[in-house]
Amino acid sequence: MTTDTRQWGILAAAVLACVWLAYSGPGYQDAPSFYSFLALLVLLLPLFLGVFEAAMPGPYARYAAVFAVAWFGLSPANALTLVDFTRRAVLWSALGLVAGLVLYQWRPGWRKFGIYLLPAAGAACCHRLTLAFAPILLAWVFFSEKNADWRAFPAALLRCIPGALVSLASLLLVKADPAIPGETLPADAASALRGFLAPVAATGPEAAQDWGIPLFIMLLGIIVAAALWRQTRLVSFGLWWFLVLLAAAPGEPLPACIGLALAASLVLAKAVEHLGGAGHWSVPIGCACLLIASGYGSVERTDALGAGVNHAQIFKSRTAERWLGLSLYRYQAGKYGDSIAAAKTALRLKPEDAEAWNNICAAYAGMKMWDQAIQAAQEALKLEPDSPGAKSNLAWAEQQRRLEPQ
Repeated sequence: MTTDTRQWGILAAAVLACVWLAYSGPGYQDAPSFYSFLALLVLLLPLFLGVFEAAMPGPYARYAAVFAVAWFGLSPANALTLVDFTRRAVLWSALGLVAGLVLYQWRPGWRKFGIYLLPAAGAACCHRLTLAFAPILLAWVFFSEKNADWRAFPAALLRCIPGALVSLASLLLVKADPAIPGETLPADAASALRGFLAPVAATGPEAAQDWGIPLFIMLLGIIVAAALWRQTRLVSFGLWWFLVLLAAAPGEPLPACIGLALAASLVLAKAVEHLGGAGHWSVPIGCACLLIASGYGSVERTDALGAGVNHAQIFKSRTAERWLGLSLYRYQAGKYGDSIAAAKTALRLKPEDAEAWNNICAAYAGMKMWDQAIQAAQEALKLEPDSPGAKSNLAWAEQQRRLEPQ
């Protein structure tokens, strides 16, 4: 074993140990997807290393890659996906997508045999986020291998056709998750960005609605601007990953934040590289503080999701009634976004459950998001036209919307 291989193994083990210790609280001990999440982190190490070596060749690429994986692994944006057994398919699909990209990156000789398509084919059987495989592969080929040369774009597009055909199978094999009012791409992007970059902030879902569209437009502008310069093209790739995964899997920040971790860590690495030797000790200290804050935010987030309930019974429950009870508990605690998330899980387990839509309506009304509350009440009435609760919620939300100043 060479010294480089030994150092790489030590760094990888350190990342997994940090994540294991940070998630050793009562919430994550019962999380049914925890070990799948650790497997995803292992796969992300070679993927991130390939990106960082392409973006900034040199001895610091591996350290930047390890930091990016640790930052992603400790992000509180992952909490909801990890503690909900109905979202295991999201993790499994993300595993297949990342594995396919790793094989494409590190084994170019296998491309002609289509080996890199096998993990994507498996992912297509799990969740529709696999639809993002071809767009992400296209971005990698165009930005990294073709140097963003538009004359080579047709060749890059042609190379991604097999991946597109494989990932499109998910449309036939997997049912779409229920569409929840208020889950728009701009709002999801704002919420995921807040959860990742500000792990201890308490901004609620209503704020994501307010500044989601300006942020989304800004992200699109950054993607275009970063793609114009060689030094920042892979920052654009990371942000493209972030938006494409959110579009493919609305309301699921975990796979999208892989791209966010990549882009943000690359920006930090480039800044450190530009500063040279300045602040030699401040960089690792600052990075350590950021990781500690993220780990603290993750544990706090998970404990809040399950406070006052039996984690093992709820997080692994296959009955909609338990998740509806958790939704009500979170609503009464004023955690309206978490109440909607629990009701959404109930809908996955029992799509015809009008009570889940009533809970979603009440949570949106608690946030004074009247349009979304009205849409949720209408969904409840489609399933149960005589529901007195849905009729009352709808009338209340419509009245409050009329009373709001225009």
